[in-house]
Amino acid sequence: MNDGIEVILHDEKKFQTPININDMIKLYLKMPDEYFKSQFLAELRYKICEGEFKGLEYFLLEFLIKIDRIDQILIYWDKFNDKSSITKLWLLICYESKYFSPQDLEEIKKRAKHDIAKKSIYDQIMAIKRKSLHQELTEKANPEINFDVERVREEMDHFGFPKELSILLSEIESSYREAMAEKDFNDVADKVRKLLDQLITQVSDRVAHLKNIEIAKGKRPKPSRRRQFLREQKLIAKNEQKLLDAIYDIVSEEGTHSLKSSTERTRICRNIAVEICLYLLRRLREFEGEVSAANS
Repeated sequence: MNDGIEVILHDEKKFQTPININDMIKLYLKMPDEYFKSQFLAELRYKICEGEFKGLEYFLLEFLIKIDRIDQILIYWDKFNDKSSITKLWLLICYESKYFSPQDLEEIKKRAKHDIAKKSIYDQIMAIKRKSLHQELTEKANPEINFDVERVREEMDHFGFPKELSILLSEIESSYREAMAEKDFNDVADKVRKLLDQLITQVSDRVAHLKNIEIAKGKRPKPSRRRQFLREQKLIAKNEQKLLDAIYDIVSEEGTHSLKSSTERTRICRNIAVEICLYLLRRLREFEGEVSAANS
């Protein structure tokens, strides 16, 4: 067996096939045309799955995957039921997924779903799909949001707001992109609420300073009072205060209060919060100009 597998094609052409994946791939790629390749695969499959080299199914499986002939595995699915083949397929899906197209994984998933012996393969493909969906939601759903995150950071620096705000914004972005479990998304939603809290505190304090008035006489203003104060000072309109109130309620509900955040809901909350922060900061710039013009 160390000498390789002898494969004889219909035209009596003989190949001494090495039992080494890379060497066998080189031999296969050197074959003159698809006719030879097709004959070769058929004979090799017979020798391994039915003949004297039975027990090397895992080797054939890896070879077929790496020459982009996964269709052969799907056609002869029941030939790869041994433990070594199942383990090999699982390892390739886990660590060499570049060989599998989304369509390949979908077809393998369909066959593995009702195959108890191959349940680990089905579970791994589902994990890959969940990870892919997560990446799509966090990275591709709204490409403009990354640009706006940077604009928020620049505006906060412009006003000299505490660095903790910028750090919190960074934590939201990193936690959001790394979140996988339900608890992770709860934590992101909670951080979004804190960001809105702290930013509105800074903006309302700046407005109060510009107008030389108190937000709540003799008391520490509650978040709801600060939002109301911004409307009273015409930094935001009445319907914009309602939007702020609603978003604050949502992130509070979706975060630590209800512990039912999902990827989709958290993404929406995070995106809307970023846009609201940017809007408030730009309105504060305009408000500074309006106060300055009124006082000159």
